[in-house]
Amino acid sequence: MGASSRLSIRELTVEPGGEQTCEVLVRNTGMVVDQFRLDLVGEARRWTVIEPAELNVYPGEETAAVLRFRPPRSSAVPAGEVPFAVRVASREDPEGSTVEEGAIVVGAFTDVAAEISPRTSRGRRRGRHVLTVENRGNTEIPLDVMGVDPDELLRFTMTPSSFSAPPGTATYVRVRPRPVNTFWRGENKTLPFQVYVTGLDVGPTSVDARMLQEQLLPRWLLPAIALVVAAIAALIGLWFGFIRPAVKSAATDEAKKQTHASSQVAQQAKQTAQQAQANSQQALAATGAGAGANGKNGAGAGAGGAGAGAAGGAGAGSGSPTTTPTGGRIQLNVAPGQSGSQNLPGIPKSKTFQLTDVILENPNGDLGTVFLKRGSGVLFTLNLADFRDLDYHFVSPITVPKGQSLAFSVQCANTAKRACTPAVYLGGYLQ
Repeated sequence: MGASSRLSIRELTVEPGGEQTCEVLVRNTGMVVDQFRLDLVGEARRWTVIEPAELNVYPGEETAAVLRFRPPRSSAVPAGEVPFAVRVASREDPEGSTVEEGAIVVGAFTDVAAEISPRTSRGRRRGRHVLTVENRGNTEIPLDVMGVDPDELLRFTMTPSSFSAPPGTATYVRVRPRPVNTFWRGENKTLPFQVYVTGLDVGPTSVDARMLQEQLLPRWLLPAIALVVAAIAALIGLWFGFIRPAVKSAATDEAKKQTHASSQVAQQAKQTAQQAQANSQQALAATGAGAGANGKNGAGAGAGGAGAGAAGGAGAGSGSPTTTPTGGRIQLNVAPGQSGSQNLPGIPKSKTFQLTDVILENPNGDLGTVFLKRGSGVLFTLNLADFRDLDYHFVSPITVPKGQSLAFSVQCANTAKRACTPAVYLGGYLQ
């Protein structure tokens, strides 16, 4: 009792998404009618069908079953030879089962897709983009990345510019467009460009993007200079219009007082001298008229002086509310597709926080969106792909009133199994 089997074709070739067949011939070498169950062993089992899977064979006769190989057009089925085995199990004589081995060669196909984020970047000297290149084929292929600017207004840096992409993987390329010419002042300029992905036996794949080139001078600089000039002009006008005339008037009044006091002293001295002269003349007349008499008569005169002075002063003081410099760093760790948030610690509910400095860090080049929130409102929103490090310094502080929180949030959009780890430093002072 038992069975014998053979394959009609032991080596086959099939294209992904297509179908190839071969027959399994089963002979009943026993003496009774037997039922045989056919089973496929190997990687090809996932995409192979046996029709029928069970055969009833009379003694001495041979019956065929068909193997249908249908590999999907997917990167999950790599190109190359895939060995398989057909196991024929006898119901009447399990020990008489047989195994037939063969191989099927899966053809190769290529399918490359590319996507760039963000579509539009902003910058004074360079832009920042991330190109995602997916190999959806079933074979590893070498690829090159290059940027094309029809107007030749940009230069490009690709990291990496060449790489080998295994099947079913995504590769991230940093794209850095740099303007050939810069400008100090003026309207923003839109510079479109294309990024091409090419490879051996692979048609070019392109994506469109653009850079919004900004002026070199920060837009807040000129208004700030204008404010400083206006403040200086106001101080000069205040000095010449109010303070200096007031000081001059006070000095003139004080000089007049001193002059009047000196005039009074001089007048008193003059009157004293005149009185002394008159007394002296009377004494001389008395001496000449007296005879035989001795007498003495004297007169003295003295004069004294007087002085006057005046002083005045005024003082004024002014104070300002007590301020305390403070700040803190927030580090987040958010899984892909998740969101996370954390408040800035160290802000008492009884204090007002004046925000002057914001320093953002994205060292791992994560993808997603970050928010800086004041209470329930959003101060600003940034795309993680637009920066690695970024800082803001505010001439006019952003006020966080008493009782409100200052929070840093992130929505992680990494496609790989890698968490987003951005950080922010918030600096300012309590008031």
